[in-house]
Amino acid sequence: MISEKVLMARLEKRQAELAVSSLRSPGDKSSFTFGAASGVLAGIDYALAEILSMIKEEREGDNDL
Repeated sequence: MISEKVLMARLEKRQAELAVSSLRSPGDKSSFTFGAASGVLAGIDYALAEILSMIKEEREGDNDL
């Protein structure tokens, strides 16, 4: 099983890589491209928050979904 620290670190690393990549080569610089990149980064933020919430619930003994 993958530990939460490894999972979180991988997601955070991938998020940083995507952010740097988007800034270095922003594509056609359209609103769509900016929105798509922003959406991917926001999705990773959401995933990180959900994982942290699940870890907290597990540690506190509240495993109901």
